[in-house]
Parts: sequence; structure tokens; C-alpha cells
Amino acid sequence: MTTIEIPPGECIDPYLREFREPGTTFVLGVGEYTTRGCFDFPDHDLCMLAPGTKLIGAGINSTILNGTEPTMLHGGKPTGYAEILTGGARTSGESNSIVVRDLSIIAPSDITSVGVHLWTTQAIVEDVVAYNIFGDRGATGPVKEGFGILVNNSAGLAGVDGGHRVSRCRAALAATDIENYTTAIFVGCVSRGPMLRSRIENCVVLAKDAHAGYAFNDRTTIANCEVVGCRRAIFVDTGPVRDSHIRGLDASRVAWALDLRGTGERRGITLRDSTFDFRAVDGWAQGILISDDDSGAAASGVHVAGCTFLAPVEGRASKARLRGKKVSDFTEAGNLWIGGWEAPVIQNRV
Repeated sequence: MTTIEIPPGECIDPYLREFREPGTTFVLGVGEYTTRGCFDFPDHDLCMLAPGTKLIGAGINSTILNGTEPTMLHGGKPTGYAEILTGGARTSGESNSIVVRDLSIIAPSDITSVGVHLWTTQAIVEDVVAYNIFGDRGATGPVKEGFGILVNNSAGLAGVDGGHRVSRCRAALAATDIENYTTAIFVGCVSRGPMLRSRIENCVVLAKDAHAGYAFNDRTTIANCEVVGCRRAIFVDTGPVRDSHIRGLDASRVAWALDLRGTGERRGITLRDSTFDFRAVDGWAQGILISDDDSGAAASGVHVAGCTFLAPVEGRASKARLRGKKVSDFTEAGNLWIGGWEAPVIQNRV
């Protein structure tokens, strides 16, 4: 076990390059630090933190990591975006764990950015704030969407997948005049065999007008979280969503509550004991949207109970839209629908 204390005012990159052994803990003190981001680590598969390492600050109000003039070239070509802090095993190898705790990360507010991106099993991200996260749907580069905190599978299967915990984190998204194309917190892990449950808990997402608050794939629970100003409180359009649950979500100024369009199986999903205060986007608000997009993968077993849905003052509001050839077993019970909600719409069922 090795502990590396990085003095305030330093760039953390040389330390992360030099010390790559599992069990290494990097300690950041009170003060500000800088990084050039992941594209300054081409020799390490763009993974700044090696598998099995930790980055620990002195607190979200005490330790600031600035993505100052991030490197935006890779392989001699412009990337069009920046990732401020990364770790794990991206395209090769295995990562059993990564820990990031007790600091604030500030991204440039005028480029597409990712605050924290980890490829690992058992990522622990606690008491972390990601500021100024931005995504540009109209960008000309290959990457348009921003992320505050993003967790993906390790390249190799390190025994089991999952087991992530994102706790007491906050994503403060850049305020823009048009939609900020950012998903704030996404645990995007898909089962490849044995999989531990992941949790996103006691987190807050704040935005003026952003794409989505939270997203997940397999075996993830969102509990006691808040989202303000995102068009979609929960949104998944990439990969399957199985055995995942939301409870105690407080959402305001949203246009969709649960939006599960896209490809991949949707199965065993619950939304419980949550509150949604809606605004209309392009004249509409939508409670639940579930779609199999005719992909051949079933969408079934979605249950909504004990929630409150407050319709927008202006615009139309639809309770639910179930779309596709294999959408079935959708139930709702004990929900309170306040305002002028239209009945659920079923499309293309055979």
C-alpha cells in the first residue's frame, strides 16, 4: 500500500503517470489542483487512475481539481471534447476497483466534457461535485454528449461486474440558452455474467435546461436523489435495462419522468415513491415512455407505484406512451396524477 500526497497548486498528472501500482492512494489537500485530462495519458489507454487506486481529497469545499486547458488531441486528431478525470481499464486489462472521494471537479464550460469517467468493477464515487459540465448536440465532432459522472464496465471481466456506489454527489451542469446535451450521472454497466447491484444514492443534479438527470443499465438502484431542470429525469436509450429500480426521486422542471426508449431489453423495472413536477417542452410533457423500437428485444415488467405527477400549467401532458411490438406487463398503482393528464397511449402492439 502506497500513499502519495500531492501538494496544493500542483498538476496531478505526473503523479498519476508515475505511480501505477494497485493499492496506491493519492491524497489531495486543501487547495486547488490542475489536470490536462485523459488525452494527456495516451500511453495508459487514456486511464489516468490505474486499476485498484484511489484519489482522495479534503472535501468538496476544500479540494478543487481544475480541468485547465485540457489536452484535446488524440492520435494527432482533435477530439472535440475533454474528460477531466478517468480511471480503470478502458480497452484492455481488468480493473477491480477505483475510488474517487471528497473533491470538486471544474470543467471548462464551453466545450463538451466528462467530469469523471471510470471503467471498472466496484467504482466508489463519494462526495464529489462536477461543475460546468456541457454537451453540444450540434457539435461537428464525434462526441456530442457530456456526462458529469460516468461508470462503464471494465474492459476485462474481473470476476464480477457492477458493485458501484455513487453517493452524495452533485452535478451542476453549465447553464445554456439551448438544451445542454448532458446526462449528469450514468452507471452504464451491462451484465456479462455474475453482477453485483450498483447504487446511485443521495445525489443532486442541477441544470437550467439539460438532456437527462440519471441513467442506468443493469442491476442498478437509484435512491433518494434529486434532479432539477433536466428534460428527462431518467433516460436510457443505449443498451438493455434490467432489474433496475428508482425510489424516492424528487424531480422538478422535467418534461419526461421515465424515458426508456431505444434498443435492448427492458425488464424488471420499478419506479416508486417519487415526485415529478413537470414543464412542457415543445408543448408536451410525458410521464412514462417505454419503447422497444421494433428491435426484437422485449420491454416488459415495468411497474410504477406511489408516485405523484404534477402536470405543467401550459401544454399537453400524456400519462404514458407504450410503443413497440413487444411491450407488455406495464402496471401502475396508487399514483397521484394532478392536472390535465391524458390517458396512456399504446402504439404498434400486435
